[in-house]
Amino acid sequence: MSKNKKILKVFSFFPVLFLIGIMILCRDFHWREIVIMLIGFILPFIFAFSYAFLTDHFTETLYMFEQNIITPVNHFKTNYTLHILLAILIVLTIIGSIKLVQQYDTRKVSSRKYYLVFLTIFVFSLVSFIIVPAVSQEMLVISIIPITFLISNLFVSIESRFWSKFLFAVLLLIVIFIQFSGYFIRG
Repeated sequence: MSKNKKILKVFSFFPVLFLIGIMILCRDFHWREIVIMLIGFILPFIFAFSYAFLTDHFTETLYMFEQNIITPVNHFKTNYTLHILLAILIVLTIIGSIKLVQQYDTRKVSSRKYYLVFLTIFVFSLVSFIIVPAVSQEMLVISIIPITFLISNLFVSIESRFWSKFLFAVLLLIVIFIQFSGYFIRG
């Protein structure tokens, strides 16, 4: 597959994701939402390439843009503390998903819509992890948005205060440990 097709493949995810989100959240779907979505998606690229064109760095910017998408990056292999956090988040996400599915019929319609939007964000971010070679741990920021919804719903819905506080404390301690682990663990 050529490099240009890979770049188009990467950027075809986001407008589809935005379109699905608009279709789920809006009652009436108008052409203005599509236009605003496209303008919001394209505007940063217009600014970047306009600046590159005005400063005579257009080809270098285009090359750098292409290399940032195509170059494989993997920071997960050596970051063992991140593996521990991801394992705990996966367990909490599975438990939170089961709890949310059990409560799905009792939730408000707006909560159900946001759940569908968050699920779509999560699925698209996982697909980009798999398909795009340049995606690394920065994509976790987008993936964690729906996970926070699930985990916070889990913490609220746990009847035992001890277990909710205990799980939250464990999660907090692991995040703090990850922040300072670079000083203790070299590798």
